[in-house]
Amino acid sequence: MNSQKIAKAVAINLSSRIGLGVLGLLQVVLIAKAFGVSAITDSYMIAIWIPLFIWGIGDSVLTYSLVPYLITLYVKNDKQTAKEAANQIFSWFFLLLMLFASLMYLISPYLVYILAPGFSKEVRILTHSLLQLLSPAIFFGGLTAFFSALLYTIKRFSIPAIAALLPDVCAISFILFGIEKWGIKAVVFGFLTGVSIQLIVLLLTLVKLDILPKFRWSGIAEFASRAKLMGPRLGGVGLNRAIIGVDRFFASILGAGSVSILAYSYRLTQLPVMIVVSAFGKTLMPTIAKEVAQGNINAVRKFIPHAIGFALFCLTPIVFLLIYFSEPIIRILYQRGAFTAEATSLAAQVLVFYSIAILFQSVGVIFSGIFYASGDTWTPFKVTSLSLLLNVVLDFILMNIFGIFGIAMATICVAFISMIVLYHKLKSKIGRIEISPVFKSVIKIAVATGFMGLTTWGLTATFTKYISYGNILIGQLIEIGTYSLISWTVFLIVCWFLRSEEYVIIKMMLKGK
Repeated sequence: MNSQKIAKAVAINLSSRIGLGVLGLLQVVLIAKAFGVSAITDSYMIAIWIPLFIWGIGDSVLTYSLVPYLITLYVKNDKQTAKEAANQIFSWFFLLLMLFASLMYLISPYLVYILAPGFSKEVRILTHSLLQLLSPAIFFGGLTAFFSALLYTIKRFSIPAIAALLPDVCAISFILFGIEKWGIKAVVFGFLTGVSIQLIVLLLTLVKLDILPKFRWSGIAEFASRAKLMGPRLGGVGLNRAIIGVDRFFASILGAGSVSILAYSYRLTQLPVMIVVSAFGKTLMPTIAKEVAQGNINAVRKFIPHAIGFALFCLTPIVFLLIYFSEPIIRILYQRGAFTAEATSLAAQVLVFYSIAILFQSVGVIFSGIFYASGDTWTPFKVTSLSLLLNVVLDFILMNIFGIFGIAMATICVAFISMIVLYHKLKSKIGRIEISPVFKSVIKIAVATGFMGLTTWGLTATFTKYISYGNILIGQLIEIGTYSLISWTVFLIVCWFLRSEEYVIIKMMLKGK
C-alpha cells in the first residue's frame, strides 16, 4: 500500500467531508433559527430522510461493491472489460432510479402514514407535499453517486469531492434568500438546484476523461450478477439507515418537536463520523479491494487494528468534547430565533447518548468494510437485520420508560452489540485478528483522554468564575474553542509521551512521508 498516495487521497476526501459537515451543519442551524423545534421542522426531517436514505444506500453500495468489482476486473483482465461492465450496470441502474423516483412521487401520501404515524392531518399534508417535491432528487442523486464511483475507480477524487458540496451550498443560499417567500420549501428548492448542478459537473468530467457510461441494455446478465452481490449490501446499508427512520417513527408518537430534537442532535454526532470514517472508506476501500483481489489476506489482517486505532484516536477526543460541552454546543449553534432554551436542554441530553454511540458505530463500519471488500455482503446484511429488529424492540421499551432519551439510549445498545457480532463474524472469516495492538491503543487513548478531561475541568472550574460572556456568541465561541484547543493539545502531548502509533502515523502523513 503506497502510504503517500493514500495520504493524498485521504486529505482530498477529508477536506471534502469537513466542508460537507460544516455546510450541512450551517444548513441545519439556519433551519433551527427559522423554525425551531416545531411540527414544520418535524415534517421536513421526515421528508428529507427518504432521498438521503436512498442516496446513502446508493453511495455506500457503489463505493463498497461496484468500485472494488471494477478494480478487480481491471487488475485481472483489462481496462476495456471494466468499462464495458460499467456500461451494462449503469444502463439498468439508470432505469431503476427512474422507477424509484416515480414510485416515491405516486405513493408519497401513504408513505407519510408509515413514516410518521403520530403526525396531525396538517403536518401529514405538508410532509406529502415535500416528499413529492423531493422525488426527482432520488434520480439525480443516484446518478451523481454512480458517476462519483466511476471516478473513485480510477483514483480521481478531487472533482467528486468538490462537486459534493454544491447541494448544501445551494440549499443554504435558498434559505437565506427564499425562506420568507417559500417557507420550508425553500430548502427543498435549493437542494434540488444543487444536486442538478453537481450532476452536470460530474457528467462533463466523465465526458472529458472519455469514461462516460453508455447504455448497453443487452447486459442484463452482468447487472443481475452484480445485483446478486450488491443486493445484500443494498439491504444491509438500507437496514442500517432504516434505524434512523425507526427512531423518527417512534419520536413522531411523542408529540410535535420530538423528531426535530433527535435530528438536531444526530446531525452533530454524524459530523465527526462523516469526516473520519467516510473519508477513509472512500479512499482505502479501493486499496483493500486490490489486496483482496491479489490474495494478500495478511495485509488486510494487519490493516484492521491500525484502522480501529486510528478511528478511535481521531474520534475519542471529539466524543469527549461533545459530551462535556453538550449544552453549550447546542446553545451556541441552535439557540436563536425560534429555537428555545427548553429545546436546548432536551437536545443536549440526547446529544450525550448519541455521542457515546459514535465510537461503536465507527468500529462497526470498519468491520463491515472488510466484509464488502472481500465480496461478502451477506454477513453485514444479517447483522444489520438483527440490529434493526433489536432497535425496534429497544426503542419501544426504552421510549415508554425514558421518553425521547430512551430512543437515544437504544442507539448505544444497538451499536455496541452490532460491533461485537461483526468482530466475531470477521474473525471466523479471515482467521485470527491481532487484538493486542488495539488494546494498547485504547489504553493510551483512554489515558490521554483522562488528562484531557482533567485539563478541561480545571480550565472551566477556574476561569468560568471570572470570565462570563453571557449571551455574547463570539465570546462563548472563543471560550469553548480555547478550552477545547488547550485540552486537545494536552491529549496530543500525552499521546506523544506514550508513543502512540496513531500519533506517529498522523505526523508522518502531515510531513508527506
